[in-house]
Amino acid sequence: MSLNETTVNAHRIRFARLIDVLLADAAIEPQYQPSRSREWLAWAHGARWHLRAVLESYCHVTAAEPGSLPSPFAYREIKEMLDYLSRCLTRLAPASNIQSLLHVLCIPATR
Repeated sequence: MSLNETTVNAHRIRFARLIDVLLADAAIEPQYQPSRSREWLAWAHGARWHLRAVLESYCHVTAAEPGSLPSPFAYREIKEMLDYLSRCLTRLAPASNIQSLLHVLCIPATR
C-alpha cells in the first residue's frame, strides 16, 4: 500500500468518525441565551473545529477518489447546525463585522 493510499484511508476513517462527532455536536447544542453566552460560544467554537476537520478529510479523500464520500452537507443535522450558527452569529455581531466573523468560523453567510 502506497503512502497516498494510507493517507486516503486514514482520512476516510477520520471523516466517518468526525461525522459522528458533528452529529453529536448537533444533538447537544445548548440553546443560545445571553446569560449563558460563554457556554454557547465554547460549543460553537468546538463545532467549528470539528467541521473544519471533517472538510479537510473530505477534501483529501475526494481529491484522490472523486465521489467516494458523501458531502458533509448531505447530512440534514449538519446543514441545520450550520444554518443555526449562521443565524445566531448574525444576531450577535454588528453588521460591519458579521462577514469577517462568519469567515473566521468557516460558516457560509445566509441571506
